[in-house]
Amino acid sequence: MKLWKKAVAAVTAGVLCVGSVGVTGLQGVLESVGTVLTASAEGGVTVRADTKPVPVSTGTITVRAGAGTAQLTYNVYADDTIVITNCEKDAAGDLVIPEEIDGKPVTGIGDSAFSNCTSLTEITMSDRVMSIGVSAFFSCTSLEKIAIPDNVTSIGYETFANCTSLKEITVPDSITDIGRNAFAKTLWLTEKQKENPLVTVNGILIDGTTCTDSVTIPSDVTSIGDDAFYGCTSLTEITIPDSVTSIGHNAFSSCTNLTEITIPDSVISIGDLSFDGCTSLTEITIPDSVTSIGYWAFDSCENLKNVYISDLESWCKIEFMDNPLSSGANLYVNGKLTTEITIPDSVTSIGKSAFSGCTSLTKIMIPDSVTKIGRYAFSGCSNLEEITIPDSVTDIGSSAFGGTPWLKARQSENALVVVNGILIDGTTCADNIAILENVTSIGDGAFYFCTSLKEITIPNSVTSIGDSAFYGCTSLTEITISNSVTRIGSHAFDDCTSLMEITIPDSVTSIGDSAFNLCTSLTEITIPDSVLSIGGFAFYDTPWLVEKQKESPLVVVNGILIDGKTCTGSVVIPDSVTSIGMGAFQSCTNLTEITIPDGVTSIENWTFSNCTDLEKIVIPKSVTDIALSAFYNDNRLNIYGYRNSFAEEFAKEQNIPFVALDNSNTPSVDTTSMGDLDGDGVISIDDAYQALLAYSSISAGGTPNLTEAQKKFADVDKDGEITINDAFYILRYYAEHSAGNPVSWEELLGA
Repeated sequence: MKLWKKAVAAVTAGVLCVGSVGVTGLQGVLESVGTVLTASAEGGVTVRADTKPVPVSTGTITVRAGAGTAQLTYNVYADDTIVITNCEKDAAGDLVIPEEIDGKPVTGIGDSAFSNCTSLTEITMSDRVMSIGVSAFFSCTSLEKIAIPDNVTSIGYETFANCTSLKEITVPDSITDIGRNAFAKTLWLTEKQKENPLVTVNGILIDGTTCTDSVTIPSDVTSIGDDAFYGCTSLTEITIPDSVTSIGHNAFSSCTNLTEITIPDSVISIGDLSFDGCTSLTEITIPDSVTSIGYWAFDSCENLKNVYISDLESWCKIEFMDNPLSSGANLYVNGKLTTEITIPDSVTSIGKSAFSGCTSLTKIMIPDSVTKIGRYAFSGCSNLEEITIPDSVTDIGSSAFGGTPWLKARQSENALVVVNGILIDGTTCADNIAILENVTSIGDGAFYFCTSLKEITIPNSVTSIGDSAFYGCTSLTEITISNSVTRIGSHAFDDCTSLMEITIPDSVTSIGDSAFNLCTSLTEITIPDSVLSIGGFAFYDTPWLVEKQKESPLVVVNGILIDGKTCTGSVVIPDSVTSIGMGAFQSCTNLTEITIPDGVTSIENWTFSNCTDLEKIVIPKSVTDIALSAFYNDNRLNIYGYRNSFAEEFAKEQNIPFVALDNSNTPSVDTTSMGDLDGDGVISIDDAYQALLAYSSISAGGTPNLTEAQKKFADVDKDGEITINDAFYILRYYAEHSAGNPVSWEELLGA
């Protein structure tokens, strides 16, 4: 009798005894089998170590909880650390999180791990814990006491929120980052608010929502946390000390009665929505130290009319996601209302939205040092009539001067507004237009939603068509592109629904993402051999693409595979293909297998996303880059590739089963995938044990305590179910290899 058959017989006996010994009794059976097999073993099957903190397996452990027990679920990482991911919701009493499991230290508490464990009263963690995730203890309504270990440096968003009985919290000095609402609705926070309406932890001001009237923040505060004063409608004035370096997201959002705030020169960043809805705020001073202002930082500040700064150079360098001037404010420089500005010679670029919405500005002089003007830089400057732009400026962003009298005056002179050879605006054009020979580029958004434009001729002087240049030109039926254009930008002709044909000249080398997306009348496209780069979805939803799909489900242009969404079954991409476009096979639900040829170097975002039936992809050694979203929602996928390749590394990191195509003397399946449920790099009795536990749970009407990746690894016979056969195959695989017979999975499953 073969060794593996002896092993299977022993396991069968164990399974038959489940009713009397319980599922846990299988471990002993399997260990006995292991003793038999080990006698002739020449060693386990191993793979190269992966030092990255990537989850490789999960497990469960039963711990004491009050007078009873509770089951904890955990992730094991390749660096032999463990993160607790879940606790049974009916756990009650005091619970001690183990310091280690199977000799591996517990170093983290995952997102929502103990959330809604409403009967736990105390949780103890060891000093080995270094991270506590978002909402980790959310709504543990009976929790009364917790000590955060000294090695923890950050507390996530809503970590202890709604722990309504939590009155004792020990926060170590190591904590340098506290997420918003981390302690919201706790007794601990309520008591802190009674002691002082400004609640600080390790220099972080985490709560000031009970403040009233005028407030001065103490000098030991170094940062104002996210949501710190959110909705504090009684706050009228606040002074921030020069110890503070950052103002967090939503920090003063909806403080509707805040009329005055002093921001010191120490502040570097102002977060997203930080002053959103401060409807009583009429003026603000932005110090020179600020380098970034987040999204919608001053949104809905409808009465903010005066912004004070002291240095134009510093102001031009701010990374604006939102500008306090955007509500239509006046700009004061060194206390003087600014109507005319001369940008300092030290400035080389004027950033995005730098002066957007500045109503006081009437004149601006830009020096020769400036080469770039960012998008929306002067947009909405409703009184800006005079602008001096030097010849040095070679890059002007979309709508840089939108809504200014200066632009309107230029439009009245000529519907085509040109600056230094850049056509920056043609939105007032109608019917048929011929661009003049002095134009060298068509700027980003130049004709954006110009719905009256019907025909346009681009001269030989133009070398590039900018991003969104003709976006939404729904009446455009004809365009002539000269043989000088080398680039067609992203979304350049997106939603040009009347455009029926286009000839791309030999000079063009690149076509951007979604360049002709939704051109629903575009039936004829001439693409020359010169085009070496075509962005994702470049011709999406065009009749031209539909016809190409009818000719062949693999639409290839100049070696670029731009579409394969109509493919079915097994597909081999021809060797002539050198690159695959972004989203080329997205939502191709009938695709089951695909082989990528040698020479392709990257797999882009969304390329195979939502290919729900895709089971096998062969990736060559030439691929050195795979986007994280490339195989999004491809739950049945197995990656076939070569050992020590980028494909193998990617499969490991993403917990996708990996099948090795090389080295016939070793198992063809990488041991971190098929059959290796515990992710330890060895296919062993423990893996068979986990498969049996899963089968037993399913047989009893429950669900297997496995990750989606582990379910894939467990179903070695690929019948879509985890059964006792899978456990047998895993054990047989182990037995054969231990006996010196390195059988492949294909051979084993076909036996």
